[in-house]
Amino acid sequence: MNPYITPTDIKFDPIKLRSNLEYLSNKHSGPISLRTVAHPVDDPYSYGSRSLYDSKGGIAWESDSNWVKYIDQIEKLYIVDVVKQIEVYAGEQLQCKIGRARLLSLNPKECYTYHRDIDNIIRIHVPVITNDNCLFINNDIVGRMPQAGTMYLFNTQVFHTAVNASREKRTHLVVNCYRV
Repeated sequence: MNPYITPTDIKFDPIKLRSNLEYLSNKHSGPISLRTVAHPVDDPYSYGSRSLYDSKGGIAWESDSNWVKYIDQIEKLYIVDVVKQIEVYAGEQLQCKIGRARLLSLNPKECYTYHRDIDNIIRIHVPVITNDNCLFINNDIVGRMPQAGTMYLFNTQVFHTAVNASREKRTHLVVNCYRV
């Protein structure tokens, strides 16, 4: 058991999530942002969808407090309702607000670097597509988020990575929560 991954009792419809993922993937490739900043950007679906950090570890994007609105074209999708429910949970249970919300995928046989985040963010994950060969390593402890549609709290303050050791793409809805 990985003490840095906490499952919650909150569950969302994995079939609807996957359907929304397919719809959004047909419109945009790569990581997909569901929220954006207040000022105009060229491509709200990709603006800030990647890491907040540049190659030297400095913060390269805007603070999570700037990610204040949902992308207009997708407001009627089920996945936006999911993020809004997470927003209520974050406020009531974690006493924090949400910032970036995005769909992040790992291709088969791919992983992230082993790192820790320097921000004071609580990450909420909802697996959309996953399997037993998708795992996380936090402080050298292996853990999984095995249930598509289940909400998990994830500690990024310790060294961690995500690994997709399977032959299919893994996708999670990832929402940042920050304390005010």
